[in-house]
Amino acid sequence: MNVGKTLTVVLLVVLVAVAAAAGYLALQEPAEPPEFEDAGELRMEVADDWRDTGPSEEFDREAVEDHVLVYTNEFRSDEGLSTLSDDDLMLDVARSHSEDMASHGYVGHTDSDGVTAEERLSEFEPDHCTSTGENAAAVFHGVQEHDQWLEETVVNTDEEDVARSLVHSWMASELHRDNLLSEDYSSVAVGVYVSEANAAFATQKFCG
Repeated sequence: MNVGKTLTVVLLVVLVAVAAAAGYLALQEPAEPPEFEDAGELRMEVADDWRDTGPSEEFDREAVEDHVLVYTNEFRSDEGLSTLSDDDLMLDVARSHSEDMASHGYVGHTDSDGVTAEERLSEFEPDHCTSTGENAAAVFHGVQEHDQWLEETVVNTDEEDVARSLVHSWMASELHRDNLLSEDYSSVAVGVYVSEANAAFATQKFCG
């Protein structure tokens, strides 16, 4: 794996101001929105106590993942780039990282055990990719948030909405957009964890 080509950048899609007006975490009455703080090493953490209430039964995460791939490839096609194939070999890695972010209340690339994006992939499949990249994000569902790509307020109510917001958040960030539109990659694994606590965490693992 050519670590030199690896671009791992963190996306913090925490729309606290908008979410606060609608209410955010379904953890107590009344629900309180989270506040994230910079924890260094491309990592943001929930400032207050975080407790994931478990995966949402309302959302089908496979459907969210499929829609993320579709939207990703639509943006690539619009730029005249080849589409990315679905990388099943890295799916468990991407899903595990998204679940770790939800369980521990952060968005970043170094997990709760101190394992980096490169280390996660090399431990799992050291010769699978010659170049890799990772995008990570968290968006809300069931509450108002600002879509930075569309520059309008949205409410994500189904799998397609959540997927669209995730991809739009990456497209609105230059470094994440560079990953998503890179010619270095031929496949991507999309791992999603949708929490009952009105948040969806996602990881894209790119491979070339």
